Amino acid sequence: MAEPTSFDDVPGLAALLQEVQEAGFAAPDLDSEVVDPSTGEAIAIATAYWPHGLQEEVGGSVVLAIDTTPAEQAAMEASDYRVFHSADALRRYVRNMRAEHAST
Repeated sequence: MAEPTSFDDVPGLAALLQEVQEAGFAAPDLDSEVVDPSTGEAIAIATAYWPHGLQEEVGGSVVLAIDTTPAEQAAMEASDYRVFHSADALRRYVRNMRAEHAST
């Protein structure tokens, strides 16, 4: 039996990644370790992770982390990661970014 993937576990993830690609944003690292930028220590495993922002060098790091502990959440926020806990929430953010980009 095959190991489950994030696509199986996270509702809407495949559609979100398609929308990100269509918007011309960077592809995320999937099932990736998020680290504290000052110490290099692992904070959490993200479902999807844009370490350099949705657009390279524009905006901060973006993390889709479905199940996080309060300590992981606090550590990511302290490291200035923009954290989302559902594909739908991140999709709304992507759409807002697209709208802002289109109006400039």
